Amino acid sequence: RVARFAADRRTEIGSLPVAYLVDKLETNDDSTNYWIFTPEGLRRILKRSNWRIAAMMTRGATESDPASACGDERAYCFLKSAYRQIEFLQGVHPPEPGDWRWTGRKFSVRIWRSPLDQASSSISLFIPDITVSSLGPVTVSASVNGTDLPAIVLGHPGVHEMPIPPHLFIQGSARVDFALDRALPPDEIDQRERGLVLPSLNADVD
Repeated sequence: RVARFAADRRTEIGSLPVAYLVDKLETNDDSTNYWIFTPEGLRRILKRSNWRIAAMMTRGATESDPASACGDERAYCFLKSAYRQIEFLQGVHPPEPGDWRWTGRKFSVRIWRSPLDQASSSISLFIPDITVSSLGPVTVSASVNGTDLPAIVLGHPGVHEMPIPPHLFIQGSARVDFALDRALPPDEIDQRERGLVLPSLNADVD
């Protein structure tokens, strides 16, 4: 169920990416109801939870609200996961709490996708503040199934996206070999070489 007006049926909320928290028995006298999203709110939470909307339609009231029987509007979505499966091949350390991993200065991964899926893809590379403050900008070189990509420079902490051209996938997968120009060396706290941080799952570019 979605709503374009608040429960007062006067306050328009349909264009905002929000949700209405219903009272205990406000909707159908059913205490298991909690959140009624606006259509834009539904799109936003699907995007944030890494679903791609292939198609979306609504049926029911055109001036919908979250509570009344006459204001009932339903959204129907056909969704595709925006995640790509990543296989860690070499140079990637075991997972840390939170399911992220440090890499070495050189590392390789394989990204899997449907051969019929021609949407743009990318891999998320996170560079921590300690790396930038200790080493300065880090240059990342990469090749996909043997084809070199343009190098990128990570000059500030945070997540950076490296695009993976769809035509470089072979039979649904792309082996990506990375090389960094510098990495944190082993020290008394961590005996590993540490380059970048990778998530265990990777989401598509929009």
